[in-house]
Amino acid sequence: MKGVKAIVISALMLSSSLVIADPAATIHLRLYKDTLSLAEPTCLTAEITNNSNKDLVLFNGPMFGLQSDPYLFSLFLINPFGEEWSYSGSRGLVNYDYLPSPTLWYLIPPGKSVSNTMLATWTDFVPDEYQEALEKLPTGTYKLYATFEIPEEKVGHKFNRTVYSDTIEFVFLPPRWEDFQALVIMDSLRWFYRAGGARRDVDPFIRHIMETHTSYSECAHALHVSLIGSSTNNIDSLMLEKAIFDKAYPGSQFEVIILNELFGLAFQPEYKERVDAQNTVIQDLSIIEPNDPRVLLKQGKIRHPRTLEEIK
Repeated sequence: MKGVKAIVISALMLSSSLVIADPAATIHLRLYKDTLSLAEPTCLTAEITNNSNKDLVLFNGPMFGLQSDPYLFSLFLINPFGEEWSYSGSRGLVNYDYLPSPTLWYLIPPGKSVSNTMLATWTDFVPDEYQEALEKLPTGTYKLYATFEIPEEKVGHKFNRTVYSDTIEFVFLPPRWEDFQALVIMDSLRWFYRAGGARRDVDPFIRHIMETHTSYSECAHALHVSLIGSSTNNIDSLMLEKAIFDKAYPGSQFEVIILNELFGLAFQPEYKERVDAQNTVIQDLSIIEPNDPRVLLKQGKIRHPRTLEEIK
């Protein structure tokens, strides 16, 4: 069943064929769905390929640093009217000096790729007026692209090389009457997505969205399971809730969101003896996202640099 699921997921990953080449790297974006209900969350994967003949140094953070300093990865959304909105976590072009800790980085061999998947919640992109009223978002065709700053060093001076991704398109459909209840509840989550509100406080809102039985419910259920993991810090509770979710939504695109939570929990010090859980999450994540850097590191296919000199 896992093999079948991987084939289904691969077939549904939709993207543009246009890739802007760079001497060092290529970034490719994939959305799980390209036709969405208005402001419907979906999963976004970014994959970077090393086109050079030497190891490529990347920051060891989620989405290549999208959600944590130094913000080397930036996402941009273009609405149907041609207006460009940037992801709230991005900081544009960042000139970043290497920190003296090799574990903050990993090395991709020539010709190899790594990928990260994030939950695309559109509150992170849109201006304040729409964060408070997602139901007022323009419908129609949107475009999405990314830039990535590769830290490099030349003649003793540090600089960043800008790499551009392909540009992908997707459509927001006009909201149906039954969508409005979920959208209004989602409006109230803006403080959580943008201001980092307490995760335990947001779960009642998430459960309400689950109960609307709309196209927003599946993502809400996955978030609910993920929140259980972060709030209880109990790996058995999280695995049990994941099994319930998998039965309700077999082959769900949002399984990767739960696996991300499970991966972080399984490798915490208190679970170091739970080799069974660790092997399971590595296996499951490798099927859905075989180029996830955490999986590749565990498999020994990429590595952390051993010294600062290897980074430079």
